[in-house]
Amino acid sequence: MKKNMDHTQLIDDLESAIKDWRSEQRSNGPSSSAEAVKERSRNNVLAAARSLVTALEALNLLSVQPAGHAALRTALMLNIFENWESDEVKTAHELAEQTTAEELLIGMLSAKDAFVSSTVPNSDTVPIAVRIMRALVGMRIFEERAENTYGHSALSRELTEPSLRTMVIGMASTAALTMAKLPEFLASIHFQNPKDPENALFQYALDTKLNMFQWLEQHPEHLAAFSAFQAASTRRRGPVLQANLSNLLSTKGPGVLAEETEKEEARVLLVDVGAGHGRLLGELRKNKELVGRIIAQDLPEVVAGRESVDGVENMAFDFLQPQPVHGASVYLFSHIFHDWPDSTCHQILANTLPALTANYSRIVIVDQVLPNIGAPAISSLLDLSMMTFGGSERTERQWRKLLEAVGLRVVSIERSRTGIPGSDGLIVAYLQQ
Repeated sequence: MKKNMDHTQLIDDLESAIKDWRSEQRSNGPSSSAEAVKERSRNNVLAAARSLVTALEALNLLSVQPAGHAALRTALMLNIFENWESDEVKTAHELAEQTTAEELLIGMLSAKDAFVSSTVPNSDTVPIAVRIMRALVGMRIFEERAENTYGHSALSRELTEPSLRTMVIGMASTAALTMAKLPEFLASIHFQNPKDPENALFQYALDTKLNMFQWLEQHPEHLAAFSAFQAASTRRRGPVLQANLSNLLSTKGPGVLAEETEKEEARVLLVDVGAGHGRLLGELRKNKELVGRIIAQDLPEVVAGRESVDGVENMAFDFLQPQPVHGASVYLFSHIFHDWPDSTCHQILANTLPALTANYSRIVIVDQVLPNIGAPAISSLLDLSMMTFGGSERTERQWRKLLEAVGLRVVSIERSRTGIPGSDGLIVAYLQQ
């Protein structure tokens, strides 16, 4: 009886949260405070919905989540999501016809036989790939329309987007290798926060002295997946980040230079530190109102693989060394600091400080800004994933402490306005004199 009462309360909580969210959606006004209220309302709906689902399905589901992730990765390897239209229904036989991944299946079954159980009605063996699809249906990735007949769910429709599939594969390329060892690793360091990037979960799980980036260079298949993940991540968040950067770059810093150099083409407008392979800077360069040099910095092997973009200079640089470009308007660190512990972040910032023009140059950080309470599940789990390298996601309080410790003044810290849990925040700081 008590359990039913608990479920009733959870249903009431969800209905109340939905009512509040709808009310906020109808309200007018694009102000930052209004957007923050809408984001809170949306997160309240998500929290209430998850609480209800967890209560109904019980905690047993948590113990088998690794198997669910493995099922999704298997489906991605089988190219199940390829060429599947939004309203299309497919039988097991049709799915077998589209895949050419016979060698990926376990046992003696071909890919076609693995999907088709209806042709062997008296068989005691359930084909492997049908079992994969059954697991995905149970996870609400796909819907079962009839026996061995499947259609899209909201989740599977999202996974027909190539960039999202690339991100899932990219995360799996490292997380699948390491996260199973997390409890054992934490026990080995007496459950302290990892602080040494050279002796982090990655080294422990793979029994290597190399850091992840060095290891990836020796494992091209994993490097390709990780690089594709980084590029896909940049593409998905690109429009929001591009708009934020355009706005920042079109305004002056906290102070002005003694010389009026703001419109000189020779000045350095933006340095993207650890730029990777992304195309963000090329899109930014199309804004003709942004006058000045744009420089993409990364390790030599990464720069060698970058596409040439008109108006963007590629520069080989290790951010653990002193910054060679002085006096830029903006030094951008996008998804850099969450990979590293505070001590390494201090080193990166210390290497950058001498290059800053006081009261003019700005350090802009694109990373998550966690709330002090009520962090979304995706953000909390990404924080644990960052233990792979000894890094972490940070709260606003932690960001301020990190930046102020090296003498920077924080101008602003904005959480994401997209309303999507796990989205990036934007942090702006400068050197004050």
